[in-house]
Amino acid sequence: MKKSLFFKIFISISLIVVFNFIINIAINQIYMKKFYVNELVRNMEKVLEKIKNNTFSKDEIESLEEENNMKIFITKEKLNGKYLNERKKIRHFFQNVEESKFEELKNGKSILIENSIGVFETMDLATYKDDTLIIISISKTSIKENVRLYQKFYGIAGFITFLIGVIITFLLAKKIVQPIKNINEVTKNMANLSFDKMCNITTEDEIGELGKNINYLSHSLETNIQNLKIANEKLKEDMEKDKKIADEKREFIGSVSHELKTPITLINTYIESMVEGIVEEEEIDYYYSVIIEEGKKLTELLDNLLKFLETNKITKYQMVNINLDEILKSEVEKYIIEANKKNVKIITNYNSDKKKIEVQYENLIIVINNFLSNAIRHVSENGEINVSVNSIKDKLIIEIYNSGSNISETEFENIWQPFYRIDKSRNRKYGGTGLGLSIVKKILDEYNCKYGIKNIDNGVIFWFEI
Repeated sequence: MKKSLFFKIFISISLIVVFNFIINIAINQIYMKKFYVNELVRNMEKVLEKIKNNTFSKDEIESLEEENNMKIFITKEKLNGKYLNERKKIRHFFQNVEESKFEELKNGKSILIENSIGVFETMDLATYKDDTLIIISISKTSIKENVRLYQKFYGIAGFITFLIGVIITFLLAKKIVQPIKNINEVTKNMANLSFDKMCNITTEDEIGELGKNINYLSHSLETNIQNLKIANEKLKEDMEKDKKIADEKREFIGSVSHELKTPITLINTYIESMVEGIVEEEEIDYYYSVIIEEGKKLTELLDNLLKFLETNKITKYQMVNINLDEILKSEVEKYIIEANKKNVKIITNYNSDKKKIEVQYENLIIVINNFLSNAIRHVSENGEINVSVNSIKDKLIIEIYNSGSNISETEFENIWQPFYRIDKSRNRKYGGTGLGLSIVKKILDEYNCKYGIKNIDNGVIFWFEI
């Protein structure tokens, strides 16, 4: 059975109190009477010496008797007592005096003897001087009674002291154990990595110092654990980021391989067919056109791939003042032929009051061309493309709209990723390299420009601000 510290302290101190109580009772029982008698004898000797060396009247003698609770007998050599009816006491006194003591008495020394007159027992101290015998007598019965009363009193007082000692021991043990219990609770919480409790100890002693040290340790552990958690979270984030980068690299390499393999495979297939002579004469021109077209696509893919890789470190061009309306008009004209092939109408709407702006021209052209080429690829047959510029406060918002199918909002984030296509089969119907919007994203992110996608009726808007 586990015994608490409170129990051990309480029992230990209580045993000391009990032992002290028993020792006091034993001393009281064994030595009280002897001590009391010795004190009486010393007092009798003082009184005897005072009477012997001084002359007292009868009243003064009676006063001494009353003060000291004793009887005093003064008798001349002829044994005629000063007090009436005292001769019997004198006779009994001399009957119990040994010869040796009688000689001491005659020589002026004091002698102590015990006498009894019937049932009465006395303790007598006598001396003899100038033919005068002086006897001081105290009742042994009163001595016994007084000793008994004193022993009883000290016994009761000792027991009360014992009870008070036990109560004080209980309170003291509780006071000693309370801060230790507080420290125990705090350390248990610390073991469970909980640091919300602190040691509330205000005493300026070793326990108080221990409480302060535990509080300091708790604070240090909490701080270090929090730092460790933060470091672990950061490490976890870094590992996830590294994994994501590794996955993106694998996906990127796979996508590049696929995008390169498709035109190369077509070119090789068509050339092998022509070399082996299995192509009809009237089909040769068609084969040449396919080879040239796939070569152009391969060149475009490589150019865009180089641009994409270069955007990992965006080139900072010199800032120049341009007329945005003229730049947009010039870039839109480059796509007129492609638009006419699909019978698409391109509409421009420049509502900006801010004609001149300061930008990095080269990067702006890359962004505009990629948005326009994306619109040309995805615009519906006989549809339209709308390029507009609007001013909002100190910003210019450029929007490129193309008619056609909406884009699912769940794809809004994904289409900015390299080689991502909504058509999972990588159908080449819409052309393109799958890198254009990724290049746009890197450039706009570098300059902290906002951009996005909006679905509207019968079409999609890509927008960005400068």
